[in-house]
Amino acid sequence: MVRQRQSVTGIFKKVTLMNAANTLLTAGLFLGLVTPVLAQDQTPPPPPSQNQAAPQSQDQGYPPSQDQEPPPPPSRNQGRPGRNQAPPPEQKVAPISAGGKWLEFDSKDPMTDVKRARFQLEGDNPLRDSERNPKINIFCESGNYVFGHFVPGVRVRPDHPSFWGRPQVEVRVRADSNLDHHGWNWNGRFLDMDKDSVRRLTGATAFKIQLPGPDSPDNIATFSPAGLNLTQFENACHLKPKK
Repeated sequence: MVRQRQSVTGIFKKVTLMNAANTLLTAGLFLGLVTPVLAQDQTPPPPPSQNQAAPQSQDQGYPPSQDQEPPPPPSRNQGRPGRNQAPPPEQKVAPISAGGKWLEFDSKDPMTDVKRARFQLEGDNPLRDSERNPKINIFCESGNYVFGHFVPGVRVRPDHPSFWGRPQVEVRVRADSNLDHHGWNWNGRFLDMDKDSVRRLTGATAFKIQLPGPDSPDNIATFSPAGLNLTQFENACHLKPKK
């Protein structure tokens, strides 16, 4: 009995050692196969080639060039034209003389039959880098003054904001011997004139507008407003000139 127990114990030990050896062998084989794979997965990617295109930025927008004019800000009043709003389209009508170098364009709203009048005065000289003379347009509606626009015909960059945050351009205005500084709102194509300057324009014989920049003749728009038919103008705009 003792020998049988010893033989059984010996066999059990041998089986245990064989199982342990098989386990170690299997673990070694597994590690030998997995380790190269893991090492291959951890290899850093190669650096980008010099001929490879650089990744594009997520923001494809670029700031506008300094040579580009900013778009005109949207108007808050889309109904009746206001001082900071572009004038409504006119019917193609032949202008009539308003005296001197002034022209009057009359039109009527096809829906409301509201009568509109635009008085235009062309400048005496073109500004820098322009072949067109600047213009001044005075818009009136239903017999009342609405607003005045100065169209320089050249690129103008706003140099400061207004109290309400609108882009403005600082200009020097001379009406005969009166000289003033004004900040006019810039709408992309024209400058909004203040009412006082419009009144001085209609009552002056010489009118000049200087844009920001050097004090050179090609930076000063010169107008000759003398000869305006004041009766015709007052009937259409109900605005008296100011000396």
